[in-house]
Amino acid sequence: MFLQRLTLTLSVSALALAASLARADDKAVIVEGTVEKTAPTVTAPERNPASGRVVPLTGRFVLNDEYFDYGQGPKFSALSLAGSSREWDLEISGTHPIHQSVHETVSEQLYLREQEGWYFQLRNVDRRRTTKVTRREAVDIYGFQLDLTVTGGCFFPESAPGTYCTYTPSVAVDPDSINPDTLIPGAFIFGEDTGAVISQETHEALKAEGFQRGLDGGDETVGVSLSVPNSGYEASESRSNLNSVERYESVDKRIMGGLYKFRQVLSSNSTMASLARTTRGLVFLDANEWTDKAAATQLLAWLLPSARAPLQATDRNARLSIGNNLFLAANNTRLPRTASQPTTRAWAMWTIPKSA
Repeated sequence: MFLQRLTLTLSVSALALAASLARADDKAVIVEGTVEKTAPTVTAPERNPASGRVVPLTGRFVLNDEYFDYGQGPKFSALSLAGSSREWDLEISGTHPIHQSVHETVSEQLYLREQEGWYFQLRNVDRRRTTKVTRREAVDIYGFQLDLTVTGGCFFPESAPGTYCTYTPSVAVDPDSINPDTLIPGAFIFGEDTGAVISQETHEALKAEGFQRGLDGGDETVGVSLSVPNSGYEASESRSNLNSVERYESVDKRIMGGLYKFRQVLSSNSTMASLARTTRGLVFLDANEWTDKAAATQLLAWLLPSARAPLQATDRNARLSIGNNLFLAANNTRLPRTASQPTTRAWAMWTIPKSA
């Protein structure tokens, strides 16, 4: 199988490029963008700090499998998949940030940052994905031919003396009903029933050479004649080299747009840090897709409460050094896509920051 994968991502923000080159390590991340042994104490609240002052990892989030940083501009990505066992597939996604804001409050006992953003996203999603698997296996097929007639003088109580009867049902395979692919019969032809009275001419005609079922062109047909080309099979060991399995995947794409609101609350005190994140979406469906259930789901996504992970102030200074794992865990949590359903996603995590 031959498979090619090509991914192209373009962003007008230089911060996105710098963030993609950054690598997380085991050092603490200072929220204000500096690394010190002792976290500084800031008492004045700050609103909408410049994006350069927000460490990229602390403001990064995932929207429909796309990573974004606070302050990042419009982003366009394209993914191409091609191979011998699938149709050529092109996935395109474009996201434009409408509004982004950060509100920071830093006191001696508690640090709080509220990050919000509105984003418009347009992408193509799967309408239908079909996988066809063809299995070829060499087998040995077994069949049979059964011909039988039993006739004689009638001994049934209601039979007249000197008459002849058939003691087998008249049944035969319809040769036109045999499936050419499976070689299995699909219909049968029925004639005289068991015990039916037959003429002496029919009885005498059965004595001719070969298998007979009556007079040629006669109205009476007796006996069983079953020709079954395929009554079963077993795998052929001598021709096992002919076995094969083929898989082919086809995808039908559609364009879908959505309006999303992202909100993240980061808190820390002297002993721990917490992160609460909520993503809401309004998906632009086709006219025939707006059912009562779809409308209720869209509305519910905006009525559900946001995630909350509040921390209490302590009697010690708030620490601004927060372990990277808190943010890495948030961005690596497996969640369903919101491109085709306006789900609300929220979670909260806590970590004990490393010693300064």
